[in-house]
Amino acid sequence: MTLKEAFLVLIKGAMLGIGNVIPGVSGGALAISLGLYETIVNSLGNFFKDIRKNFKLLLPIILGTIIGILSAGQLITFLLGQYKPQTILFFVGVIFGGVSIIMRKSRKEVTKSNLLLCLLIFVAVTLFNFLDFNAVSVPLDNLGYFDYIKIFFLGLLASTSMLIPGISSSIILMLAGFYRPIIEALKLLFTKEAFLNSFIILAIFAIGVLLGLFLIAKVVSLLLKKYEFKAYWGILGFVLASIVLLFLQIDTFTVNFTNIFTCILTFLWGYVLARCLEREKYFY
Repeated sequence: MTLKEAFLVLIKGAMLGIGNVIPGVSGGALAISLGLYETIVNSLGNFFKDIRKNFKLLLPIILGTIIGILSAGQLITFLLGQYKPQTILFFVGVIFGGVSIIMRKSRKEVTKSNLLLCLLIFVAVTLFNFLDFNAVSVPLDNLGYFDYIKIFFLGLLASTSMLIPGISSSIILMLAGFYRPIIEALKLLFTKEAFLNSFIILAIFAIGVLLGLFLIAKVVSLLLKKYEFKAYWGILGFVLASIVLLFLQIDTFTVNFTNIFTCILTFLWGYVLARCLEREKYFY
């Protein structure tokens, strides 16, 4: 891999990391749109068959994702507070821009059973979006031993959502009341007073995520090998549902020329960016 290719993948990874922090954004859907999904799934699912090669493929993605997550705390708080519709529409555009990747795979086998599978997954994930997200947030400075165990298992669940398009890891954390503690830990990681506590929380969560990624990637990799077309029809259902989930995150919107224009602009920006990045293939 050339330096240019590594830098491009690093940027894609950073976008993936930022997207995973935003409520409603599906890491799996973003990975597909950015052309990273098959690489991530196959490299993680078969990691120990060729550790050197798979580590080399995953390293720029992992580094980019970490950079994106660590830099997203303050940025996302600001963007969602001041420009929420525009921020959401940007990621909708990114996902729309990458849908063509899935369509090229799934349209090779258009059957009633595949269409039904896509529809059922779309409906199921969309209904999931209407769950009550008003869970009481757990205070960051008052975590008990059981809370740290929960953070580990939430990391496992979050990793599942990162590889299954349409389910947001942020939504899972919200339902458990741990979204705010994780975001606060990210924001306080570089402060002297809260460094140790923040580091412990994020390290436990990261261990759960990494373990979950290996396990789920193995399952998804096997499904893609044995039931390739059905798997992609299922993924299409997940991705379409993730777009619905994103629109549902726009709870307030003032109808005026400026808002409409900037929303269209950010949507097109995300769409064009995804289309441009798609041309830079990263499948080996």
